[in-house]
Amino acid sequence: MALLAAAVVVTPWTVRNAVSFHGAFVPVSITSGFALAGTYNDVARLDESGKGEWRPPYDVPRDRPLFLRADYDELALDRALKSNAREFIRDHPGYGLEAPLLNSYRLMNPKASAKVTGYSYDAMGHRPGPARRRDLQLLPRRAARHPRHGNRR
Repeated sequence: MALLAAAVVVTPWTVRNAVSFHGAFVPVSITSGFALAGTYNDVARLDESGKGEWRPPYDVPRDRPLFLRADYDELALDRALKSNAREFIRDHPGYGLEAPLLNSYRLMNPKASAKVTGYSYDAMGHRPGPARRRDLQLLPRRAARHPRHGNRR
């Protein structure tokens, strides 16, 4: 039953992708290139305070030109980013093993991650500046005062 429900949810998106990408089989998403390119690059590898930490690929000099290509759709961009990441791993095999270990450590030790790297990205891949961090810090207080949350001051 769960498999049928999953198929009902995923099928329309898969059909949309096949139409949008001229018959290419893209079951759900094309973000693996974006994810890989953000970790497997020289900026991440050489960052002493956050080695191996993901950063938006459009901030990586090697990948930035790909985002400016008018002839690239989402699928072409994903494939190019994935190709760059694979090439980088082939050229730096030790880092290909080191980055996942570092990121696993940071995942299991969130305090170490914030203390060591100081990196923080929002959902859109932007590093929040001081004003944005202040807004994020105030969010719980604002939510507590909101009428829908039961506190009607």
